Amino acid sequence: MQEHAADKYPALVQIFCGYFHQDWDYQYESISEALEAYIEESSTRERQQAIEELNVILETELDETTASSLKLDLGMAADCSTYGFTARSWFYHVRDRIEQAERSGQN
Repeated sequence: MQEHAADKYPALVQIFCGYFHQDWDYQYESISEALEAYIEESSTRERQQAIEELNVILETELDETTASSLKLDLGMAADCSTYGFTARSWFYHVRDRIEQAERSGQN
């Protein structure tokens, strides 16, 4: 039985469905603004879990097609390519920005 993305990566589903859903651009001017909103509104534990889940994904070295499919499975409707990201580089960016916020004590 194949595990669903929502079961395997619940923290990422929270980010991508909650902040990058189909109407995300009504709330935020950019995907960076949406990501900053997540960082400000989430708990330290939620951010740490997201980092852990992103590390699992990035350690698998997914090809771009698989990364794009996973991004959609996680609920991300925003087109990160509009902002110069591939799906894979977007996962790196999200992880790195959350880690940066954690190091600086931002919340």
